[in-house]
Amino acid sequence: MALLLRRFLESDLEDICEMESDFEVMKSTGPAKTFTYEESQKRLDKIIRYKSSNDIYGYWALVDSELDKVVAWFMLIPIEEEYPEIGFMVNRKFWKKGLAFKGIEKILEKAKEEKVSRIVARVNRENLASIKTLEKAEFKIQKENEKIFFFVIETLIA
Repeated sequence: MALLLRRFLESDLEDICEMESDFEVMKSTGPAKTFTYEESQKRLDKIIRYKSSNDIYGYWALVDSELDKVVAWFMLIPIEEEYPEIGFMVNRKFWKKGLAFKGIEKILEKAKEEKVSRIVARVNRENLASIKTLEKAEFKIQKENEKIFFFVIETLIA
């Protein structure tokens, strides 16, 4: 599997719809619900139009270039604090292949180039796969509540 991390394109809509219409994929995401075709189209339009002062911030597609298919979706968006939050989802057909970890590695490489010193992540306590993925990528639990683990990685700048 040859993987490429790139910005989203309008032609990615079918792949996005495949992920966003699958409740098993969406239940642990921020929206925590499936999207209709029209909702996914609006969201993809918003994703494509997203602009930031930092080239690393925004939304990223992890593409299997052999299949020419978006297999995972990543975001790195500044939140209320001064640090960006990472989020991700993987097409269920590609679960258990380490794609979330590979995508996070690629995002972290870009973040180092942009001198991002810290990235945070919020994960539902029941989402064991994402928890394991973040821990493998060396994120650490910073705090928690009854529903969410709050992760952080601070070792991005040497």
